[in-house]
Amino acid sequence: MRLILFWLLLLLPVSAEPLEVRVLVSHPVPREGPAHEELPADPKWRGRLEVFRENGKVQVVNILPLEDYLCGVVPRELSCNELEATKAQAIVARTYALSHLRPGKRWDFSATDRSQVYGGQSAEQELATRAVRETEGMVVTHQGKLAEHVLYHSTCGGATADKEQVFAGLPVDYLKSVPCTYCQASPLYRWRLEAAADALGQELERSLGKPVQPLTGLVVAERDSSGRVRRLRLNEAGLELRGDDMRRLLFGTNAEGQRKTLYSTRFEVEQGPSGFAFVGQGWGHGVGMCQWGALGQSRSGKDYREILNFYFAGTATAHYQELRVARGG
Repeated sequence: MRLILFWLLLLLPVSAEPLEVRVLVSHPVPREGPAHEELPADPKWRGRLEVFRENGKVQVVNILPLEDYLCGVVPRELSCNELEATKAQAIVARTYALSHLRPGKRWDFSATDRSQVYGGQSAEQELATRAVRETEGMVVTHQGKLAEHVLYHSTCGGATADKEQVFAGLPVDYLKSVPCTYCQASPLYRWRLEAAADALGQELERSLGKPVQPLTGLVVAERDSSGRVRRLRLNEAGLELRGDDMRRLLFGTNAEGQRKTLYSTRFEVEQGPSGFAFVGQGWGHGVGMCQWGALGQSRSGKDYREILNFYFAGTATAHYQELRVARGG
């Protein structure tokens, strides 16, 4: 991956011509038509739209300059009234985008949270656009190279997580757990979900395809250094759930009676006569920049560089075209 990024950065333009990205978007088009066509300009999207029809499938790709793409990403990923937090988000989103380009492919990213949420021109907000424009081209770097593993999440709940304890792969120097007291204003800094044992057991049995009922216990078998659950044992000596499977499969009802999957893996389990309560902290995987924490730091007077250095220790910022010059010798 690093070798690919090395050559990719060598290919990035050094002229005033903007770097274009290709985003798979949801846009209504007829299923029948040419295999490939360009659509007329649409006020919802900057740039241009191309349609690809193949084997009964239709894909619509929005092709536009990177900086314009970010204007439609940043307000969807962090909508707030704090400029420095929004600048930090813009730089991280730009770094993530450049790390996930797919040269030669039909599109680079989807418009959903499988990549970064992108709403097009109709999602743009004045403050977010200002943050993107005032940090134009700026990315997170580590040891003079693009920091290709940057990640972010909504609310850490008191501490971010080591990357390798949440996701597969080797440790990353700048993705280490840090205590964070800045996200306490988040509505999901603390949360509680309750689930009936019968309903939860039935759902887990369907999802896992293995016998679970009766669900008599949920026991935390392992935590990581930030307090997140790494392994959860179902019943005393039965199946185990690991990592983000817990956020995907476990659920409960909140105080408003709404069914929700677990917001994070930083939780305790309380068992009652008829079911379980998950008492937790934070929202998201917990790795990298805590967005509510960035907001809290911005409110306390910190600028975007201080915010990024806090969550990505040992990193710096630079224009991505400077990286090309450095790599070019």
